[in-house]
Formats: sequence, C-alpha cells, structure tokens
Amino acid sequence: LPADATSPLLTFDSFQSFNIGRYQLQVTGSGGTALSPVVDLRPSTKPRLANLSCRGQIAAGGDFLIVGFVLDQPLKLLLRGAGPALAAFNVQSPLPNPLLTLRDQSGALLAQNEGWSNDGYTVNWTSKAGAFPFTVGSNDSTIVRDSLGGNFTLLLQDASGRGGIGLVELYDLGTQVPGFPNMGELKNISVLGRVDSGEGVLIAGLVVNDPNLFGRSVKVLVRAAGPALTQFGVANPIFDPRLTVYDHSGAAIASNDDWGDNSDRNAISAAMQQVGAFNFPIGSKDAAIILDLPAGEFTVQVSGGLGTALLEVYRIPD
Repeated sequence: LPADATSPLLTFDSFQSFNIGRYQLQVTGSGGTALSPVVDLRPSTKPRLANLSCRGQIAAGGDFLIVGFVLDQPLKLLLRGAGPALAAFNVQSPLPNPLLTLRDQSGALLAQNEGWSNDGYTVNWTSKAGAFPFTVGSNDSTIVRDSLGGNFTLLLQDASGRGGIGLVELYDLGTQVPGFPNMGELKNISVLGRVDSGEGVLIAGLVVNDPNLFGRSVKVLVRAAGPALTQFGVANPIFDPRLTVYDHSGAAIASNDDWGDNSDRNAISAAMQQVGAFNFPIGSKDAAIILDLPAGEFTVQVSGGLGTALLEVYRIPD
C-alpha cells in the first residue's frame, strides 16, 4: 500500500481486482510493534454458472430429453422448455407441444407445465433473466420456482407424443429463497439424449457470470459419455463421441475425442472424483475436457455418430 496509508481506517473508493489479496495491520508505538491476524479481502460474490441449457432430438412416441442438475443451496430458478419458439432460430423440426416436468431426487413431482402462462410474474422473471421471449399463447413451457438444494431432474417431452428438437433452459435468477440466509449455485448439469446428424447433434449452452467484472474464471469439467453408459444399461450408446466447446463468436476453443489422449488426463481423472462423477474406464472412447472459462457465453456440442450420449458440465470447486 502507499506509504501514506497510515490512518486508522483504510477506504477503497473503487475496489478493483488488484485490491484482492491478504492484508495485515501493523501498529507501532512507544511500546513496540504489534501485528494483526492476516485476513483475506475479496468480493463476497463469486463467478458462477448463471445459465445452463440443453438442446436435443426427442423422438416420437413418448421419448424424453432428460436433464439433471444439482444445487448446493436454495435458489430461485427459471426453467423453460422451448419447442415452437425455436422456429425463430431456424430450427426446422421444433417440438410442437413441449411438456416440462420437474422432479426431485426421489422422483416426486414438484412442478409441471404445458403451454406457458403469459402473466406478469412469468414475463417479469423472463425479462430479468435475459431469456428470449416466448410468443403470447405459444405451446412453450415455463416454470418459476424456489428450489431447495439437492439433485433434480427435468423431463422434456411432447404432450401429444410427437417428436422434434427441444430446448431445456435453467436460469439462475440471482435471488435468495425467503427464509434461507445463503443463495445457492448451479453446480452441474447433465443431459441424456440422442445424438443424430444435422440439427440433431446434442448441444449444451452455459453462461459464466463474474459479478463486478473482476476478470475471474470458472473451472469446469465437461464430459461426453457414450461407451461408459453400457454399465448403466443404456441401449444404443454412441460409440465414439466427440466433444467440442465454442465461444460466443462460434470459434472452437477446445475439443476432445478420447479422454485418455489428453495430456492432462490425470487431472481429469482427479476432477471426476472431486465432483462426484462416475469414472470413465481407462482407454475408453468417452470424451472429457477441463477448462477455465471467463465471463461469457459458451456452447458445448456432442457429435461423432448416432446413438445415446450423456453430456455433462461440472463446476470444479475452487
């Protein structure tokens, strides 16, 4: 600190990233010198995964897009199931009548929506989340909910049993749940779905938010499981999934075909254990990447053939 920082009170007129650090107070007088304990000075808000989404092919006849997510603490969420709204983004075969269902880890039904409600409450939270608007009276689905911590499953299907491309979205609304002192965070998201050609590839989107723009990043483990799914009885898993991560401009920033070919495969294996993910067999053709993502928007794509894949994004704890 500057040599003239000798007053009893240290004030930061504008707290910047270079102010983050460890501080200790030294007091000197006629009786000698005393040192205070060392304290960490840093923002109370961490960079976080603010929005997670998954887009995939849903076959006719009662097929599902299955999305799992984990909250460490209670958090208010905006959950959406888009079908007809995707036509505005040049999706050729959108899901015609999305039915969105939220269940807890025991399988109990928590909420369900078919055809979103054009009320002020829903519209207000959609606007605050920065989500693209749904057309008034459309068959797209929306749920706004105060969710407690734990594991949850979102199921997206077509209420009429038809098929098409569907999009599931989870927005962290940045609001504490009444009665709980701490605000939760989305720790991971996974989607089990079909991988096809063309617009049928399995896609996940994520937004990293760094409050106050301190230039911090979020470390994530991104995985695409195919062959490893056979141990769970999944029929027709994709044989050799390829994982590609794109930034907001559409430029590929990372990719992987076989996770064991990564130079940091030992770090990937350790991260799997740290976040509680099931292990990939040594030498398997499943894919995985560790990334430090700055604030911004990113897209993850699974391709490489036909079959069922599990796409996962885990926040690796600091």
